[in-house]
Amino acid sequence: MTPVDNNPSPRANLAVTGIRSTHGTVFQQATTNVIVTVRNFGSQPATTTLSIELAGNPVESRAVELEPFATSEIEIPVSFSVPGDQTLVVSLSDDKLPWDNLRWLVVPVLSTQRILCLEGSRNASKHVAAALEPIAGAGIFRVTVLAMAEAGSVPLDDFHAVFVLNVASFSSVEIETLRRYVQTGGAAIFVMGNQTDPSQWNRQWQVSRRENSLVPVRLNEIVSRSDIRFEPNDYAHPLVKPFANFPNASLLEVPIWSHVSAQLLTDSQLSLALSDGSIAVAERDFHAGRTMWVALDMTLPETTPSESNSTEAWSAWPAFPCFPPMVHQLVRHATARQGEHRNVLLFDNLEGNMPANSEDDVQLILKTPNGRQREVNDAWDGSRFHVAIRPEFSPSIIGSGQFVPGIYQVICGKQSVDFAVNLDSTESDLRPVDLSIIPASIQVNPPDNSVADNVLSQPNGWPFRWLVMLLIVTLVGDSWLAHRMSRGA
Repeated sequence: MTPVDNNPSPRANLAVTGIRSTHGTVFQQATTNVIVTVRNFGSQPATTTLSIELAGNPVESRAVELEPFATSEIEIPVSFSVPGDQTLVVSLSDDKLPWDNLRWLVVPVLSTQRILCLEGSRNASKHVAAALEPIAGAGIFRVTVLAMAEAGSVPLDDFHAVFVLNVASFSSVEIETLRRYVQTGGAAIFVMGNQTDPSQWNRQWQVSRRENSLVPVRLNEIVSRSDIRFEPNDYAHPLVKPFANFPNASLLEVPIWSHVSAQLLTDSQLSLALSDGSIAVAERDFHAGRTMWVALDMTLPETTPSESNSTEAWSAWPAFPCFPPMVHQLVRHATARQGEHRNVLLFDNLEGNMPANSEDDVQLILKTPNGRQREVNDAWDGSRFHVAIRPEFSPSIIGSGQFVPGIYQVICGKQSVDFAVNLDSTESDLRPVDLSIIPASIQVNPPDNSVADNVLSQPNGWPFRWLVMLLIVTLVGDSWLAHRMSRGA
């Protein structure tokens, strides 16, 4: 391989290299901050105008100044007045490389969020459900409570998050159903309790296979102490960050008497600690979804005339003011990744759920930004789709411009799911390639710029002319020979 340096000085180029929402879940009538990343790939200072539109309507326009090779993050507040898939488009002033001046973001906006609570014991979800939906039908959450044995009666994909509370054991079907739910973008929050058996939990969830484990921890034992409190570690984690400015929320005052001790598995993260160094809340990203694990029971004991042997409480957490906002934070953080799969790079796969609603919904259609449509039924099992948008390497496909950045739609009957497909901004850097990054297994000869001068810079020189003449002679000769052969036949 012989590299040819045809551009020894870096050209000026500004590009939008990223766009994201600060909240994974955005609600109707709420305001979220959209962060736009702009980079100057040139060796000179540059100024551009950044504009952002929502559903075709201008939101804001501002000037951006960047030093050579500098990056800037611009934070813009955006409000969403209607639910559904909303499209944001960010653009920069035109330059010599226009494609990277545009970037799209799909924001799924919700009017309500559906939560499923699966109970392993009676009333295990009582306080969680009350924290999310204190008045039935009011607020942004809609809670459904079922016994764990009834989990198969509803499709988990209908819910944004699932709480699994104080469940003693799981069947293989329940485990596989939860794995599939999280793998395809769901959020599961596992809450411990007096029915938790650490050895059985580890065995059923196969937590020794750390790279494959849905849950983020390996359980050790149930620990009972009288001097444990929450330890937020400077409120650095997003789960507890909102509590930093609200000391009256009493997060540090909750008395904790029992919890399940555990150790983090590979690729898991501590979300909230206890004062004895144990884990209070842990998390793990699992494929497109996220799981969270809570070491404490989230109930208070109840004693009735027929229940004289009520179990002792693990903590007084549900009775403290910090409990409802923490339950909300658990849901928000667990579902924070649910919009990520809607924003991909060109030639990534489009994945999601699209259950057929009727007998008429038998075709899955991919609609590209330029309005072209094609059936993709082979990438759909009637519920889950996995659409590849890699082009076939033929002139008819490439020349048509079928695969371009922009908004793609996957359509089934009256249902549709939008995807923002953007360019990889690696190609925005116009500087010559550093030869040191090329693998040693590839032999690289020193650049020979005379080749570039003679071949690339002079397309009308003798090599080019002779190649064209040879091609013409070949075409004429083939036509003449075919004509003679047809006459002879």
